[in-house]
Amino acid sequence: MREYDVIIIGGGTSGAISGITCGREGLKTLIIEKNSILGGSQTAGMVTPMMPLLINDERLKNISGLNNEISKTNFFEPESLKIKLEEMAVESGVDILYDTVFLESKKIDGDLESVIVYSRNKKIEIKGKYFIDASGDAVLAVNAGIEYEQGRGNSKLSQPTSLRFEVGNVNIDKFIEFLKSLGQIEELEKEGMHTAYTPDKEWPLTPIFELGIVKGLLKIEDAKYFQGFTVPGKSGAFYLNCPELDKTINVMDGFEVSKQIIKGHQTIKRYMEFFREMFPGFENAYISQISNFIGIRESIRIKGDYILSKNDIVTYKKQKDSIARCNWYMDIHGLSKEEQEQLEEEQKIGKTLPENEKYYDIPYRTLYSKNIKNLLVVGRCISVDFEAQSSMRIQPVCRALGEAAGYACKIALDKNKTLIDITGEEIQIKMIKNGANF
Repeated sequence: MREYDVIIIGGGTSGAISGITCGREGLKTLIIEKNSILGGSQTAGMVTPMMPLLINDERLKNISGLNNEISKTNFFEPESLKIKLEEMAVESGVDILYDTVFLESKKIDGDLESVIVYSRNKKIEIKGKYFIDASGDAVLAVNAGIEYEQGRGNSKLSQPTSLRFEVGNVNIDKFIEFLKSLGQIEELEKEGMHTAYTPDKEWPLTPIFELGIVKGLLKIEDAKYFQGFTVPGKSGAFYLNCPELDKTINVMDGFEVSKQIIKGHQTIKRYMEFFREMFPGFENAYISQISNFIGIRESIRIKGDYILSKNDIVTYKKQKDSIARCNWYMDIHGLSKEEQEQLEEEQKIGKTLPENEKYYDIPYRTLYSKNIKNLLVVGRCISVDFEAQSSMRIQPVCRALGEAAGYACKIALDKNKTLIDITGEEIQIKMIKNGANF
């Protein structure tokens, strides 16, 4: 039976960084990934650009493989990132097991001993000293018996899902001129252009979408959220953060999610008809790529040693065992106008703080439950409440959490301790040594 110092379930936004960090720290590490690429939502899910952390001392390296001269810090090209992340993992000495899904875990004396996975027509059991759940749905943590929450209040329903896609052969210059003619004046740089529309307020594209609905090119539900970007290094490409689909589903139900994917494909088909007729520059455009999976904003949240709350977010609470900082707003999709206004009002609580204090800390204690001493959870499934999760789920934070988990495993192994017996302050020392600021 194979055995590793660290086994990571999921090689996505957090998991890939966890693996690279562990490898660079000299740990025998295995990433188990259900897809055949690393990067998760960044690559297979096509979630570009990266939402920026507007914190002056935040470290954010561009690892997209693109020349920094043509790429803003928060913009990247997913296809290059697939290769770059894999190169970094392999160079650090990490083993990667692609096309493999987690089945179950085994425990001994309350802690994890091994995982059983399904790979190429057979079950495989693999032992580990430490485990990192970077699955995006806390599949290892839940299987191991960690308590968790899902949804908001008594409902298991999530935020709306999205199915991203890419359109090719777009005359970007022509489209930018069209947006200018409609009155858009910002975010029109060719290598980082952004435009959007929602029905709850006036946008430059509002009359175009309204006319598209009248003409029958779009259904009303198709136009509830539209957002598009250019991609550095990909001439003629336009990435879409839509269609946004229903929030009235349980994202942990495979049958419901599959129906949403089918619905998304049909919506994309209508979008293309709408684009070709209503967007100058899209006359000869085509669908060049559709995301490999549906974009899920929130699913499972573990109940850890500390639950990061909405109050922590709006008051910019600082924590001595911080392993990441964030100042992204509470970004909850699918709210009513009244709910959105209330949320925006709540986020004004900390507005009197100096600008350099307007961030909150994410403590190490959100990554584990004391019930299992050799397991950390990273990414969107850490111990937070519904509202706090909507803020911390962005890619720079998930990367930082993955990095911190990697250092935690190194510290624990060197000191022959469990993961709950080391501190966030010890992890900070490692992160600062490698360029972070606390």
